[in-house]
Amino acid sequence: EVWAELREEARADVEGEPVLRTYYHHAVLSHACLEGALAAHVAAKLGSPNHVPADALFEILLDAFLADPEIQLAVRADLRAARDRDPACSSILHCLLHYKGFQALQAHRVAHRLWTSGRRVMALFLQSRVSEVFAVDI
Repeated sequence: EVWAELREEARADVEGEPVLRTYYHHAVLSHACLEGALAAHVAAKLGSPNHVPADALFEILLDAFLADPEIQLAVRADLRAARDRDPACSSILHCLLHYKGFQALQAHRVAHRLWTSGRRVMALFLQSRVSEVFAVDI
């Protein structure tokens, strides 16, 4: 299971770099599932007091991740693919936390879900924020 592996990688990293304990706790270890950790991390990156606060984005992202089993499978496949195929990717944890392409792709999946469910304004907003923050257009 990817989630168990990711949490173990986080624990190992914290042992090696204790100064990252708080960051890893908030990013991964305090969450009950991969979808929660991913939603929180992407929301923290994309949220802004001048746009949409991170807590509101978290709810939108989490709802989409939890409601769509295809997104859940794709997230896990993307994490494995990055680790297995990218020589620079040392772990799935580092992909989740530091690969803006991975983060942008997951946000795009949510935007697509919003678009197809009739929430086009929010989908366009999310796509725009992804472009601004990650410098990625999908």
